[in-house]
Amino acid sequence: MRRSRVLGFVLSVTLLSAGITLHAQSWEFAKEKNGVRLYTCKEAGKSLKSYRGVADIHAPAEKIFTMIEDVNHTDWWDKNLNEIKVLKYEKNKSARYYLVYDLPWPVTDRDLCVDVKVDYNPATGDGRITALPLPGLLPEVPGKIRIQEYRQTWTVMATNKDVTHVMLEGFVDPAGDIPDWLCNMLIVDSPFKVRDLCVDVKVDYNPATGDGRITALPLPGLLPKVPGKIRIQEYRQTWTVMATNKDVTHVMLEGFVDPAGDIPDWLCNMLIVDSPFKVISAVKDRMEKK
Repeated sequence: MRRSRVLGFVLSVTLLSAGITLHAQSWEFAKEKNGVRLYTCKEAGKSLKSYRGVADIHAPAEKIFTMIEDVNHTDWWDKNLNEIKVLKYEKNKSARYYLVYDLPWPVTDRDLCVDVKVDYNPATGDGRITALPLPGLLPEVPGKIRIQEYRQTWTVMATNKDVTHVMLEGFVDPAGDIPDWLCNMLIVDSPFKVRDLCVDVKVDYNPATGDGRITALPLPGLLPKVPGKIRIQEYRQTWTVMATNKDVTHVMLEGFVDPAGDIPDWLCNMLIVDSPFKVISAVKDRMEKK
């Protein structure tokens, strides 16, 4: 599933996180990165896990809360959201919105209607934002799976005037065709370590016709390996561009990549189907844009 497109979906938002005392008997430490500590626990009566992210952020509480609370400025939200429709917004009080998660084939897109309640103390900048599903707010859309089980709570508390403790706690059951074990794995994103790649590109171009071929292959040893990243060794990609007539061009993208490491082959094969489709579609859309 595209890059970690399902990862972004399962987490709902990037962990910026803070709040209440952790209970050792239920929450288990999963990972720490960039100052964010992630915990998980088994959801009661389910095989899926809840998540809790905690961080201390060097910024005033009021500034952080304002950014999280404002549903009209969502450029920092999950990049897999291809539709965010605000249906109601009362600053520092409540909100309602509709989300669509764009997921790769063969996974069906998800959508969700959300009801948000805000509890805010303007004197301190502290606050809590609670989001729950709102069944029946909008009719279900054919071709999308409506998420029914979801909750998310942001808690923002000033430690002092320059440092704020933030917690994001939540749970989501994406339902449908995503296995529980994969959802749990992606909550922590352990298999999706950063990959890097050094590429050597050769170009064969005929200026008389505009036809050409661009071939990219890995170039081992160009740069030293970076700790914490997996270097891709097996990769090839070829663009072939051929004029059919003066107004129509035939384009082909052909390639192979082995991301190596701990991403299972079946998941890679799902990516293979989606990746060239998106890339060629992007070229087509840009070239045909009036």
